[in-house]
Amino acid sequence: QLGRRIAFKSTVLVSPWPGRPRTRLGSAHDFQPASNMSVIGNPVVRVGLEDLSMTLNLENGLGDVRNRGSAVGLFLLLKDGDEAFDPEEVHAWALMNGWTEEGANSLAQIATDVNAGKKVRPKRKWAPDALERMRARARSGAPPQVG
Repeated sequence: QLGRRIAFKSTVLVSPWPGRPRTRLGSAHDFQPASNMSVIGNPVVRVGLEDLSMTLNLENGLGDVRNRGSAVGLFLLLKDGDEAFDPEEVHAWALMNGWTEEGANSLAQIATDVNAGKKVRPKRKWAPDALERMRARARSGAPPQVG
């Protein structure tokens, strides 16, 4: 059963934690999932988003061309590797993991555009073994690593 719907500006989050109290009004960050829960159905995508988030200043979002390029590169890498992702899940995950609403919107739009096969620029290449490392970490459940 899905919990209650919580609306924030143009975003609607479906909270599977209906009994969890809010500590601040108007913040999606108040609805953090338990550590063993994820709004991302594909664990490889979750790992990729964690890796991306660790390389960016989340307050700046994707306004910087290098940050945007990294996000584009991630989704192209995932799509080319047949790792399915849902832009709505990406959006919800970003909001619950420190992204601003604007940044989460931009990230979800990039995911939508890549899914639709649109040419998205700029793009930054990820390491050749990045996808395999993401898959290995998703299988092992290891936490994100800096560096």
